[in-house]
Amino acid sequence: MGDSVISARPNRLITLGVQDAAPPTDSYISQDDQLFTHVINSAPGISVIITVRLLLPDGRINTNQFQYFPNSTRAPFQASQFLAEGFILSVTATAGASNIGQTWVNCTLSRNLPVGTFPATGAYGEILLQGYLSGNNCLTWPRGQIQGTISQQGWIRSITGTLPAAGAEISETVPVGAIWSLKSFLFTFTTGAAVANRVPHLIIDDGTNQLLNLAYASTIAASLTTQILTALGITPIVVSDGVARLNTPTNILLSAGWRIRTLTTALQAADQYTAPQYEVEEWIAG
Repeated sequence: MGDSVISARPNRLITLGVQDAAPPTDSYISQDDQLFTHVINSAPGISVIITVRLLLPDGRINTNQFQYFPNSTRAPFQASQFLAEGFILSVTATAGASNIGQTWVNCTLSRNLPVGTFPATGAYGEILLQGYLSGNNCLTWPRGQIQGTISQQGWIRSITGTLPAAGAEISETVPVGAIWSLKSFLFTFTTGAAVANRVPHLIIDDGTNQLLNLAYASTIAASLTTQILTALGITPIVVSDGVARLNTPTNILLSAGWRIRTLTTALQAADQYTAPQYEVEEWIAG
């Protein structure tokens, strides 16, 4: 048997520079730079945590965490923090038990802003991260996406509306700071003993001008109870097993102050609407 020859391969095929290496980021900051955080929130009891990792001039990695407690009224919450000189390695935003569509966050890097000024639109600096937080969704920089307030799925809500008085109409208003997409609207109408032919209409308006008017296809006489449902894509019917159906013709977005209400021809003083039950998809108004 002849002699065998073992060919040795080098342990490393690629040689990396480990000294005086350039930082893996292009976001150098000085002591004059600030991290501005802008939060709009509708979830109660939420805390937002911003985590910033910095590469300092001496090579150390420093981690900073800032915790904020925005209110749940959709009023903008704003905060700013000075950062140490160095390179930003990463920024992460997390929140607790919030749903997508409830807690919207923007983190912007900027400097030398006048007192009380906040770059909510990113006009005064670099947007690092922007979008919705939830219990299962965080925002990150540098590999995250910059998202608008209605660029992804919103918060799916089931809402019990206000019970109107006898002889009064239903009226539901989109809250300040919110955008709704109406999915379905269900209510019951009980007519009193007074003789009259009532015709319920479902109205969507902008607070003044009617944008949609859906009329019930027949009349409702005295002393009857009728459940009325409107939803996307259903087949309109007059009454089947005590339920009438109206078809909402399109996916309508409603801004703050817009209303979903009834308007009833020949409404009588003893007629009674129930509190409506309805489903909407909700976003923060950007």
